[in-house]
Amino acid sequence: MVRNANRLAGGTVTWMELAKPSRDRLPGYLDAVRRGWMGDRPLFGSTEALLALAALDQDRVLDRLSDRETNGELYFPDGSTAPRIPALFCWMWDEDGFAGNIDLRWQPGTDALPDYVPGHLGYGTVGWKQGHGYAMKALSQMLPLAKREGLNFVELVTSDDNHASGAVIEKNAGVLVERFRQVPLLGGGDALRWHILL
Repeated sequence: MVRNANRLAGGTVTWMELAKPSRDRLPGYLDAVRRGWMGDRPLFGSTEALLALAALDQDRVLDRLSDRETNGELYFPDGSTAPRIPALFCWMWDEDGFAGNIDLRWQPGTDALPDYVPGHLGYGTVGWKQGHGYAMKALSQMLPLAKREGLNFVELVTSDDNHASGAVIEKNAGVLVERFRQVPLLGGGDALRWHILL
């Protein structure tokens, strides 16, 4: 989907692309899930549910990850659900395979989001590849796609103690808008709201 082949020194990622979920890459994704990755929990509810679905029908897993429309529901840690909104899911992919994911969420015709959606963009890097610039690259590559969807800015939400994610956002021209309390559905807790103008 989006390629970035720059070679960087100093322990940062040397090559990474944003890839659409696909059958040929699904084994690498599922391997990461088995190793503890669950960045797509709202789509499946739990690691067990995702792996059970993959064992029965891998196409349904890919359909759920590739669906840009509002089909289905989002699952929350307390067991509740809410309607999906349009979303674009991408995998961070390097020479060794799956490195994490990033997703863009929006409502057509507005920059507003429902209170149960924590920002237009969410991302995560697998634990064994954190600290090497994957999230920074993925965010910079996703911003043009957000603009293409008609957004004027993207909102990102981090916990108030997630300094690494805050640094990623700031390096992508993000500014802190406010400190606030997350809604109970998202676990409550102190959070930071960031904006990046497009």
